[in-house]
Amino acid sequence: WLETMTANLKPYVRQLQFLFTGLVETCMTNVRSDIVETVASTDHNLVMSLFRMMDSIWARLKIRAHIPVEDQITEEKKTGLSEDEDEDEDDVPVDGDTGGSSVVRRAKEKKIRYKRGYVLEADAAKIVTPTFIFALIWSLGATSEYACRPKFDRNLRETLENLGFPHEHFDIPPEYRDVYSYCFVPEDMEWIEWMSTIVPK
Repeated sequence: WLETMTANLKPYVRQLQFLFTGLVETCMTNVRSDIVETVASTDHNLVMSLFRMMDSIWARLKIRAHIPVEDQITEEKKTGLSEDEDEDEDDVPVDGDTGGSSVVRRAKEKKIRYKRGYVLEADAAKIVTPTFIFALIWSLGATSEYACRPKFDRNLRETLENLGFPHEHFDIPPEYRDVYSYCFVPEDMEWIEWMSTIVPK
């Protein structure tokens, strides 16, 4: 697979070897010993599913040294709290205000996102591990019965911790819910809950 994988992944062979060696055998052993499958599978097919998923995720990515402004999305989020200001107010805190007001003005925090498919070249290495973990969940862990998902979740998190990834690490799905509850969005470099991907009609 390392010789035939999509070109976007070629620079990260060592990182992929580390992840494969550290995760796949242990997770496969757990699947065979602790997990009841909804359909029978073979080790080979599960690993090939992992490879195909990684290829499909990375083949669509447009990795660029610079991303044009027209392919960027700027989101504004208001920070700060106020008891008596209007939601539309954009004031920022003013030093030396002697008016006696307890108002805490809102400041706008801007976040730059990229249109689907675009990833900065400088960020590409950072998404190798989370995309691999996501692909592993939905390949080796995909055949698990619903009742066995907590076992797979626990085993995967323990394996990642043994590899040196702390619980709150960027690469790992949040602990609020099990690993099946999240998907990783490469363009935004974050794990999000699957339900949040549904666009209201």
